[in-house]
This record gives sequence, structure tokens and C-alpha cells, in this order.
Amino acid sequence: MNKWPAFTVVETIIVLGMVIMLLVMTMPNLNPVHQQVAEQQFWQTMRQNWQRAQVTAQLTHRGTIISYDHDSQQIDFRYPHQCVDVDIPSSLRVVRFGDVDMQEDGYVAPQTMTFDSKDHHRRYQMKVQLAWGGYRLEKTNY
Repeated sequence: MNKWPAFTVVETIIVLGMVIMLLVMTMPNLNPVHQQVAEQQFWQTMRQNWQRAQVTAQLTHRGTIISYDHDSQQIDFRYPHQCVDVDIPSSLRVVRFGDVDMQEDGYVAPQTMTFDSKDHHRRYQMKVQLAWGGYRLEKTNY
């Protein structure tokens, strides 16, 4: 009778325990990466909806209201016949956000909205420009 070399049950349990320990130790390190990706997706979605609001306002000759809903942690884009909500990731905290009235030609009054990234110690300032209705995003570490 040939004996094939094999792992015993005890050796298998020890190896599985070590693998589980490694996975548990690396999981907290992945969380900041997920939060950073969520923040990047938020800013990308904001930019797309902002540009959509400008184009919609210019084509339909109707304004768009952009506001912050504190209860649902969302930015609301209220178009003439539709409302689009952009979820704010849990890692971002809204410090200042005034309602934006995008006029029918796509222009807006200049203002600055401020967001803080809780985990990355970063402040985002969304600076709305008067002449062309767009905004730029400035990041500073604190």
C-alpha cells in the first residue's frame, strides 16, 4: 500500500488560521483606499452633473437649482422636470454649501463651497466662477 504525502487536519487548520489572520490584518489598510476612490467618484459625478446642468440650462432656457440636503447627505440638482441626487461619501463632511441658482444661460454667482475629508486630512474648496459658470476644485492638506 502506497502512502501519499498529505497534510493532516491539524496542519490544514493552522494554515487556514494564518491565512485568515493575514486577511484580517490587511482589511483595515484597504478601507482608506476605498474611501479615497469613493471621494474621487463623488467629484467626478459632481463635475458631470454640473456640466449637465449648464448644458440643460442653455438648451432649455431654464435654470437649475443645486442645493445640499443635510438629512440625506446629498447634493440635489433640481432641473425643470427632474431631480438628480449625488450621494456624498461618508468620508466627506460638508463645511459650507450655499444653494446655487444656475441661470438659464448657465451662469452662476461666484461662491465657494467647502468640504473636509475626515480620513485624509484634506480640505476641498469648490470655487464657482462667475463668467463661465464652471468651478474649480482646490485641495489643501491640513
